[in-house]
Amino acid sequence: MGLPRSDRIPLYVLYTGNGQLFSYGDNIATKHLPSVILTKGTVALDGLPPYSGADVHYTATRIGGRLLPTFPLGTGFLAVPYTAAALAASGGVINDALLDRWEKHAAALMATASATLLFFAFRGAAGPGPAAATAVVFGVCTTEFSTASQGLWSVTGENLLVTLALALALPAITCAGWRLAAAERPWEEPSSAARPPWSSPFCSRPLSPLSTNVESSGSWRAWQALW
Repeated sequence: MGLPRSDRIPLYVLYTGNGQLFSYGDNIATKHLPSVILTKGTVALDGLPPYSGADVHYTATRIGGRLLPTFPLGTGFLAVPYTAAALAASGGVINDALLDRWEKHAAALMATASATLLFFAFRGAAGPGPAAATAVVFGVCTTEFSTASQGLWSVTGENLLVTLALALALPAITCAGWRLAAAERPWEEPSSAARPPWSSPFCSRPLSPLSTNVESSGSWRAWQALW
């Protein structure tokens, strides 16, 4: 049982309901990247209107005769599936209005997915109620609501990957902790000391991929302990 659909849908509607794209110049390359990958099979930005002037925009740099993004590519890659569907719906038409719309909705979908994954991460240990409350607080009371869900920022994709890592790692760690405690004292319920330190994920900022590596490592060790 995941985050109730009645929670997921209003979250997406909340992110898109203002009808405005709140992005910035930092995201220009990321906005174009998915459609460039799909139509040209490259990450080079040569020939695009924002980069056709004499002065190269700060979101791109010229390397080896090609104009390449200077900001991380991850969020742009994650937006490719949505852009592929949108591009098919538009009949292959690409213009500024469509790019803005695609950025808006791709960011909202990623943010909604991040909140849903956070629910899955905490459901096993905290129960569905507290897990849903945590996901809603994350989705509407943090910069996930004001920033990450409103444009293809680097943090939009980073949060999606970090919550995915949490959803994969924390249930495994919880299961391992309960099983180890049961093996030591089969007649007792596992104490809180046997459970993983839930504050540990908050020691890493989501801007750093280090947290994802740590969580993935923890998940692997937990499954080793189980089997």
